[in-house]
Amino acid sequence: MMQSRIPIHLLRLLTIILPVILLQGCFGGGSGKDPVAGLATGKLRFSDVSGVTFETPTQQGVTGADGAFSYLPGEMVTFAVGDINNGIILGTVPGAVNITAVQLTGSSDPADVPAANLIQFISSLDEDREHLNGVTITQAVRLAADTLATPLNFFADEATFQNQLADAVNHLFAIPRTPSRRDIALKNFCFDTYLPGGGSNVFGFDFTGCPEGAPVELLQNGDFEGGTTGALPTNWDGFNFPSLAPNPDQTIGGTVLKLFGPSFNIPNASGVRQDFTPVPLQEYTASVWALNSSTDPLDPSNFASMQLIFSPDYDFDDGSGEFTREVTVASVVTSNRIFLGEDVWTRLSITATAPLDAVTARLQLLHVQLPPNTAGSIFFDDASVIGPTYDIEPPVEYDLVWQDEFNGTGLDTSLWTPEIGYGQFGWGNNEWQFYTDDPRNLSVTGGNLTITAYCDYLLSSGVGGVPVNALLNA
Repeated sequence: MMQSRIPIHLLRLLTIILPVILLQGCFGGGSGKDPVAGLATGKLRFSDVSGVTFETPTQQGVTGADGAFSYLPGEMVTFAVGDINNGIILGTVPGAVNITAVQLTGSSDPADVPAANLIQFISSLDEDREHLNGVTITQAVRLAADTLATPLNFFADEATFQNQLADAVNHLFAIPRTPSRRDIALKNFCFDTYLPGGGSNVFGFDFTGCPEGAPVELLQNGDFEGGTTGALPTNWDGFNFPSLAPNPDQTIGGTVLKLFGPSFNIPNASGVRQDFTPVPLQEYTASVWALNSSTDPLDPSNFASMQLIFSPDYDFDDGSGEFTREVTVASVVTSNRIFLGEDVWTRLSITATAPLDAVTARLQLLHVQLPPNTAGSIFFDDASVIGPTYDIEPPVEYDLVWQDEFNGTGLDTSLWTPEIGYGQFGWGNNEWQFYTDDPRNLSVTGGNLTITAYCDYLLSSGVGGVPVNALLNA
């Protein structure tokens, strides 16, 4: 009987392979465990910064269009423009939902020098410099960052950093550009990230110079003292039947707003409104005093209303109640039954938070009539909206394309092209004028460009009595 034999080298191979197969069985899908269970997502914020390299002990990649990066809770995350080993290191911090220049530099305020240096640098790298659509760092910039000879020191003083930044930006872009202005970069961070993102309540730090500050009165002529009796109050828009009237009671001032309506036996509304600019995610309190007089009581189907409206667009309703876009409305409706015939001033109040996409806001005071709407009027006085507001417009940043200070002794022909002669069809508009680059017509002296026109009575062309001038294209 013959026995099969297994060569010794094959036995050795089996003893090596078998444990490997068993190990794969222990750590593969058979255990039912997700190897990235608990993976968290954070965002690099300015507005949202895409194109930044990130790396943790378990994760690596490039931040997405919304600035997103992944990490496991408890891990440290390193951010860089370019390669982690060769690029420009922005900082290493514990993973978190929101990461800004404040955390990356260990600062306490975006206005601190290290944080402001980093904010200015990130702003300078944005592909289109339109920060409202986020900051995009291109692949070309990331590759160029790997070969930057002199590293950036975000902890340098401002003057030193400005020189480093100018050199770095010139190296990173194929077409030369100037770095972002520091003040504009900080204001953009304020308006595009800090305030819309929730301010100190969300980010956990205060921002010096960012108008998150103390609430202020946002309405103009809220006491209705401005205007003429019987007419619309100043600073307010109105519809249907609003007018100023003598004060019927002992509130401050001599006039109040009176709202009333006709007896059409159909739904109707009269009112006034005033718009203001809200800060997203900030709280606003609106209030007004209202009175229904016993001499002109509201019909049981009529009522008074105050509305505080936030909208992502400037296109509000025209009084008909129809809105062209969806809006967020916070309102208090006080029916006539609360103060019918009582001759008592009643305070209406609303507190609401502006949504993230709020562009404009409106306080609206209404007298609403439902059929049979036979009678009644309402008085309003001392309207108010208290809340934060922008004290400046969000800045816009531009690149300087070219300039000419005319400091030389002649025209810089790399920037300017003189037109010569009569031009086709008299330069397109039948001009009977001859253009030259003759120094008598065109000269650069003392930092000024001088263009002189005169009448030459005999040109080399044989044409006489023609005005001679200079025309430049930039």
